[in-house]
Amino acid sequence: VHHFDRIAFMSGPYNHPDAIFRLEKYKEAMAELGLDCPEEYIFEGDFWKNCAADAANHFMNLTNRPQAIVCANDYMALSLCKELTLQGYSVP
Repeated sequence: VHHFDRIAFMSGPYNHPDAIFRLEKYKEAMAELGLDCPEEYIFEGDFWKNCAADAANHFMNLTNRPQAIVCANDYMALSLCKELTLQGYSVP
């Protein structure tokens, strides 16, 4: 629909069963669409609001910034949107 091909992912803790499952599904969906998911497009979050600033800095400092960021849960998504907005980025 949006024709984006650089889609990042903010995971939960890498050792958490739900985070492992959601990261696997992200990678499967990207593969089904024929899209790359380089390691730098994956950020380990915490399923809470504590990592938004670090995640925003990580993603926005990449040479090839993502066009979209998928988050493993709503808390991280909302806090990341807020942080990106505070940093001056437009979040639709």
